[in-house]
Formats: sequence, structure tokens, C-alpha cells
Amino acid sequence: MTLLDVAILVLFAGLLMATVLYETGPRWRVVRALFRLGLVPQWSFFAPAPGTQNLYLLYRDLTVDGDVTAWRVVHRMDESRGFWTFAWNPRRRTRKALLDLILALELGREEMRPDVLKLSTPYLLIIHHLSCLPRSPGAFATEFLVMVSNPGQPPRVAFQSERHRL
Repeated sequence: MTLLDVAILVLFAGLLMATVLYETGPRWRVVRALFRLGLVPQWSFFAPAPGTQNLYLLYRDLTVDGDVTAWRVVHRMDESRGFWTFAWNPRRRTRKALLDLILALELGREEMRPDVLKLSTPYLLIIHHLSCLPRSPGAFATEFLVMVSNPGQPPRVAFQSERHRL
């Protein structure tokens, strides 16, 4: 084995250990920082508890006339999935990406000041995605919110953004 082989082996062993620590153990600051940089993957089969809540991303527009449109759910995230989705689910990747962004935004919200959060990757990706969706006529600004619903409880607002120009 060369020195390069040993260095690569140590690097991958360290990332594997950071992944296991992130998923099963205490979430130390260094491991969380590596996760936020995208260096530590998140695996759901390490999850100690399954998801117990539903997350929804909604948006609305502000028009030139000063009207505010009704909240719209992004990509029908509020619909129940049919039994066939195990075999055919073309919206799965988009919904999964949005859910991952929402969860990363929630993680960042705990650790960042609000002015810094607006510059975070999850926040900017959500705003970019929403700016590409169909708009109401005359819309010049948009905002989004994240709703959380737990079984047996009314939905609640988990996060609401500022208005952003389109």
C-alpha cells in the first residue's frame, strides 16, 4: 500500500464514521458542519425513529395591484399517494428533494441567525424552485411557508419566509 492509498482509506473511514455518528449518536458540531457541507450522507435506515409528521411547502404571490394570492401547495404535496406509487411515482424525486430542503432549512434555523439563514443553500434553492413555478398574472413577489401536521393535531406553521421579488 502506498501513502496515497492509506490517506484515501483513512478519509473514507472517517466519512463512514461521521455518517454513523450523525445518524446514531450525538450530533457534534463538527459532524453537523460536515453534514451541512454535503460531505456526510443521510441514510434513513439509520433513523432511530420513523417520520411522524407531514411537511408541506406552500407559496403565494403579491401582485402589482397589491393583492395577495391564496396559499398554494407546491407539487400537490398534500395529496395522499396511491397504492401504485411503489412501482410508478414520477413526482417522488421532486417531493423528496423538497422534503430534504425543508428538513435542512429546519436544521439551519436552529443554528443560524435569520439574516444568515436567508443566504443558506436550502433557502435559496427553495426560492429558486418557487420562482420557476407558474405565477399569477401581475405577480412581482413571492413568499413561502412550511406547514407541519401531526396525526390528531391541527396543522401549524413551522416557518414563513419574507417576500422576495421575482
